[in-house]
Amino acid sequence: MRVYKLQKFRGGFAIATYEAGQRISRRQLLATDHAEAGREFDRIVAEANRPERVTVRDVWERFRHATEGRRIAEAMGFEARAVLAHFGDMEPESITVDDCRKYTAKRRGAEIQDGTIWTELGHLRTALNWAMKARLIENVPQIERLRNPSRKIAT
Repeated sequence: MRVYKLQKFRGGFAIATYEAGQRISRRQLLATDHAEAGREFDRIVAEANRPERVTVRDVWERFRHATEGRRIAEAMGFEARAVLAHFGDMEPESITVDDCRKYTAKRRGAEIQDGTIWTELGHLRTALNWAMKARLIENVPQIERLRNPSRKIAT
């Protein structure tokens, strides 16, 4: 496993890469102050750790792992079968509005209530937003959902 360290180097900063405790490379950073070097370091490490091809399944599972112990992670565990059967092998940035409409039609055809479909697509959107912040993907596609179904009030 590779380990990255931010170091002072020749009056500036560098990123050093280690494997099995041995330094395998060191690269001078462009940053001139510590805060700027930290941002540059974070960007380089995120790019180095980004998988070559990220799928919706990767994003979904990483988000569930990141939110482990929260209700959303548990709910997404139940929703995974339906959502990942449709979107799982797709690259997140390739999702289109038409894909979302097909998913909605498929779920309605299985007699799934609109509120459930709305929630499933909302969790997909949440996971994709998280992935962009985690620098796993560059852009979040538009995830079209049904109108928020109004909750029935018991009388």
